[in-house]
Amino acid sequence: MTQISSNGTFYVKIILPIAVFIGTPLIIYKSLSDNFSIDEKLMTWLFSIALLFLAFYSLRLKYVFWDSDYLIVRSWNKEIKIEKWEISKINDNYFGRPNYVTIFLKWDTDFGKVIRFIPKGGFIRFFWTNKIVKDLNAWINL
Repeated sequence: MTQISSNGTFYVKIILPIAVFIGTPLIIYKSLSDNFSIDEKLMTWLFSIALLFLAFYSLRLKYVFWDSDYLIVRSWNKEIKIEKWEISKINDNYFGRPNYVTIFLKWDTDFGKVIRFIPKGGFIRFFWTNKIVKDLNAWINL
């Protein structure tokens, strides 16, 4: 069994939301208590909303392992096995930082019909398909 999700998933899935959920109220409190201009308050609120959106989005990331016959997907306290015939397609996003891989399933699982993870090397790749995506697509098309 080989881990194909990045070790950086821990930081994006756990550390980032904790920092955002602690830091955002402090930033908002500071903007309300100090003499900020209306433009600075607006930018502070917009920045805080964007951080909260990022934190909620990152909580959906999963840890993914690849065995020869199936994928193992893990989250907080759940684990599921996905066989290759259950996968409808696999895409990656080259423009996001970090880029992530999306696995679309044919039906609902405990994690839904879409599974996202950060592949190994996902923090530094720009504008090209990750090797893991090519390998997984070849694997499901066998």
